[in-house]
Amino acid sequence: MAVTVTDTFDQDANFAAETYLAAFINVIYGARTELLFMAFIFAAWMARRAVTMTPERNHLKKYGKSQTKKAQPGGSASQWRDPAFVLVQLKLVQDSRCLEVYKTAVAAGFQLTQIRGEDERNDIMLQLVIAAVRCSRREDALRIFKDARDCGLTISEKLVTSVVKICASRSLFHDCLAIYDYVAEDPSFELTERTAWSSLLYCALEANQNKRCLEFFEKLKQYGMPSAKDFGAMVRVAQSDRDWQLALRLLRSLPERGVENTAHIHNSVLSICVEQGELEEAFKLLKEMERKGNGTADTITYNVLMKGYAKAGDIERCTQTYERMRQHGAKASSVTQGILLDGVISGSEPNNVGRIFDLILRDGCQMNTVLCTTLIKGFTRAGEMARAMDVYDMMKKDSNTLPDMVTYATLIKGNCDTNRLDLALKLLEEMQQAGLKPDEVVYNSLFSGCRFNGNVALCKKLYADMVSSGTKPTQAIFSNLVCLHAESRCLGDAIDMLAREPAIHEVVPAQRVFMQLISCCIRERQGRRTVRAYELMVKHSVPQADAHHSILGLCTRLNMFDTASGIVAVAAKRGAPIDRADLKLVMEAADKKQKAHQVECIREYYETGKIVEKRT
Repeated sequence: MAVTVTDTFDQDANFAAETYLAAFINVIYGARTELLFMAFIFAAWMARRAVTMTPERNHLKKYGKSQTKKAQPGGSASQWRDPAFVLVQLKLVQDSRCLEVYKTAVAAGFQLTQIRGEDERNDIMLQLVIAAVRCSRREDALRIFKDARDCGLTISEKLVTSVVKICASRSLFHDCLAIYDYVAEDPSFELTERTAWSSLLYCALEANQNKRCLEFFEKLKQYGMPSAKDFGAMVRVAQSDRDWQLALRLLRSLPERGVENTAHIHNSVLSICVEQGELEEAFKLLKEMERKGNGTADTITYNVLMKGYAKAGDIERCTQTYERMRQHGAKASSVTQGILLDGVISGSEPNNVGRIFDLILRDGCQMNTVLCTTLIKGFTRAGEMARAMDVYDMMKKDSNTLPDMVTYATLIKGNCDTNRLDLALKLLEEMQQAGLKPDEVVYNSLFSGCRFNGNVALCKKLYADMVSSGTKPTQAIFSNLVCLHAESRCLGDAIDMLAREPAIHEVVPAQRVFMQLISCCIRERQGRRTVRAYELMVKHSVPQADAHHSILGLCTRLNMFDTASGIVAVAAKRGAPIDRADLKLVMEAADKKQKAHQVECIREYYETGKIVEKRT
């Protein structure tokens, strides 16, 4: 049964227009105001009636009450089998509601074959499929295709092409592939539309199904000419698979397919070669790009290759590529300079930073904060703190290169490491004046500077400033402070600090911090403080046999048997494991020194302690 809806409302629309015209004439000839107002009201009502009384609404009068917002599953089975009724219901709803209408109709006996017009049938199926995939109801979408196949309908290529393209445009990648797979089960179905294969290629790429990308690309070449976008997608596949050979084959096939070799595709292939360490292939490709001219080899091209050489530690070829870049007219950017500097700094030739800096100044590169900070890092690593401070002074004079947090942290650390604490403190003051808050990294560098000078008083002041500013101390800071106090023979202060500060700031000190303190106490022959430091350690974590091996071995070498027996006693209470061989070594050494009481204390551990046979 063919479906046609022919109701029109031309007479109503014409009448409304004539009424408006009459009202306008009355204005011209000065008609009475109340009549003019009534004419306008009547004309507006007729215009609204002409617009709102759509053919679909008029047709629904045959089936009952008009429905404009939501189709109701009411009605008799005969009505739901009538394609005219079903089509009108479908046209009045959107999204998932049309699926419910379709299911109700199918349950009543409606079949897609009842829609005679192929175009109209395709439109309805497209509406239903898109509604299903948008609502994440892939099974419903497949059910619609299955219903069509069960009815003996041939699924048209036009419909599949539309579904594939819409799914791809709405990022429904997995749904698109599932629908294609179902349709492709029919051996008689053939998809010849190039744009459909292009959409399938894109969906497979985004769904991380790289093997299918190769299959779809071959189909795409079979039924049409791949575009530059299609080749770009395949280059992404090669990059994902780390297949530099595939990337080169794709690049070589571009002229055969009549696709323009863009700089973007060239740079992508070059990047794949560099990422896989094929620097020689990348260099050959660079020379090809230079021969082509027309800006094919641009700044990005040289930057990618320079970065590859820098990562490989080949600073000489990195520098040569930079010079080659200038010879071919490509303009160096701040990124280029940064790559060059990073290569020199991270390589084995930090002393070349000055030469690279001179090259940058020669080429008139626009300096920025990041580039200047990288220079400072290079000079700091090379031990040229004077030149690093010169760059810092230059930065302060230009609003485009004002020092940032990283700049100050690098300079403060460099000056502290070279025992220039006065300059580091001056930098700290300037940093705070610039509105920057020192973090734990900056303070830890300053604590290291205090260690070089043995300045415990300054260290305590800086620690107080750090805490008052809201900066939380870290394990690295506590380790630095313990070393400073130990080297300054202020072991009591170190123990008091570890007993108090970590708990206040909710920091759990690493066991190595306590081991550092215990070793310092033993070497200074301060037995009681050694035992106290050990007691602090076992409160935070139970030391294992390796830690006891180090502690007891050092006590034995320095004949501190009272300390050794005290530690063994605490270990017994805490259940800390000690190797039997270590206990035997201490007992034999104490017995030789006629330390009978200490020998007896250690022997008691055999009965109450946790003895292991081999250190873990």
